[in-house]
Amino acid sequence: MTNFEDDIIEVESISLEMEDGTTQEFAILEYIEFEGKDYVIIADLVDDAIGFEQYIYGYTKDGDELNLEYIEDDDLYLRIADSLPDGDEDEE
Repeated sequence: MTNFEDDIIEVESISLEMEDGTTQEFAILEYIEFEGKDYVIIADLVDDAIGFEQYIYGYTKDGDELNLEYIEDDDLYLRIADSLPDGDEDEE
């Protein structure tokens, strides 16, 4: 019998205000550096589960506060995304 309680991991999260005024929780998946700038990869948190859709933002830190910066340059966003591992590289 599998004990699923052992599979629970805690993730760092951030709450963001959406355009419609609601607040949504996101899991912080990874901090990365690309071309000398810091970026963070986040994903939706729904019912304590991490969603499949991932987003990349630039960020700065002010003490413990994480300030996200929208990446307006689509080409830059795609270059960052293309530089990330697929996540299935170890599966052979």
